[in-house]
Amino acid sequence: MWFKFSLLPAVIGFAMVSSAAAQSPAAAPAASAVAVSTIASIKSSGTIRIGLRQGAAPFSYFEAGDKPAGFSWALCSAIVQEMSRDLGVPIAIKITPVDLKSSFEKLAAGSIDLQCGSTTHTLEREKIAGFSNTFFVAGIRIAYRKGEAEFANGQRYGRVLALENSTAATIVNRRVGETPQPPYFLGRTVFKSYQEGVDKLKAKQGDTLFADAVLLPLDDAIEFQDKPVTVEPYALLTRKGDTE
Repeated sequence: MWFKFSLLPAVIGFAMVSSAAAQSPAAAPAASAVAVSTIASIKSSGTIRIGLRQGAAPFSYFEAGDKPAGFSWALCSAIVQEMSRDLGVPIAIKITPVDLKSSFEKLAAGSIDLQCGSTTHTLEREKIAGFSNTFFVAGIRIAYRKGEAEFANGQRYGRVLALENSTAATIVNRRVGETPQPPYFLGRTVFKSYQEGVDKLKAKQGDTLFADAVLLPLDDAIEFQDKPVTVEPYALLTRKGDTE
């Protein structure tokens, strides 16, 4: 059964949800109504619309020829196959490339039914989207150019780099408020892809880089502080109403 993969009711219909809303008797009718509507739409159209987050290897990315790949993609594909068997109809997958910001926008607009990627489940994001159960736990760490020991202990940040609209960027903004300004903090710059972030760090356009370490391209020119900044639970995304 597809609920073994812990997707939310809006995507997998008959799933068990380990959330407060699912456990609340008052919330159950709404969740059931939305789930039926979503599944009915998928069944009648024969299509599920999946947003695939770009540049988030090894979880989601596009190979040569725009072929989707990654762990999250494999998970979503397996769920759709099981969904097709349970509903008794073939289900095609319509893929839309998304980034972190557009994932939330397209889910809210109804342009996609599910996002496959490496999105961190946070309480703040629960206000605008629904989440599956956690499928992977990562951690934000601070990277710096190899050999620059002054950035190795987490006491000095210099010019900080962070992915636009990411959890890491939120942490940077919070730490800026807690950390004395120069010489400990010398400004911040956002980037749009993890490769761009590494390139900027190597090019000395920043001194430290806050990011999910598992998503950064391997590069011998950078190293990480020993202690993770946070623990990041990854989940698949659905529309906010699909969980209530």
